[in-house]
Amino acid sequence: MRPSSRPLVLLLSAAALACAAAVPASTADGDTSPPDCEAPVATRLRLDHVPIAVRDLEAAKRAYGALGFSFKPGYPHPNTLLNQHVKFADGSALELITASEPRDSLAAYYLAFLAEGEGGAFLSLDAGAVDTIAARIGALEPGHRARIGSYADLLSFPGAHPLRYLFFITVRSRPADLPEHLSHANTAARLAAVWLTRADPAREA
Repeated sequence: MRPSSRPLVLLLSAAALACAAAVPASTADGDTSPPDCEAPVATRLRLDHVPIAVRDLEAAKRAYGALGFSFKPGYPHPNTLLNQHVKFADGSALELITASEPRDSLAAYYLAFLAEGEGGAFLSLDAGAVDTIAARIGALEPGHRARIGSYADLLSFPGAHPLRYLFFITVRSRPADLPEHLSHANTAARLAAVWLTRADPAREA
């Protein structure tokens, strides 16, 4: 696998998150405090979830379980996707996911991804109403598509688009999570950060 071909390469789940912004470099006096979270921003992005493609779902579950994560069971999808969720109380999550047959374009994407290796296959962000985001993105990045679902609205990028891995989501109704789904032995409380690697991150910017 060529690392540069995969924009999503590393995840961090932590017990605290100052705000949804990158921590700045240290100042001259050594201050590394995060930016003021109350400062106005054009669009507030929230990390929703990261689907992590794995070849062997049970083996991945054991590995993440050994790291102290609890799971909310997923279910077999008609397109052969099968998943397990690591859920956090703020609504963010990791999703271990695999596919066995290319029954639709999404399953085919996962299988092609897994042919090169495992790892973060998508990044899901919540930025408020999808129709508002669609209007703002439309002027900057053609080729996106918005879909209205039964429980969530999605905005994604099709085919070989360089932002194919990224999608925006507005969830109107989430299935209830039990306390045992949200309590992790490692004390992780939320998805705090996602690392991206790009030689040229202009599309992301």
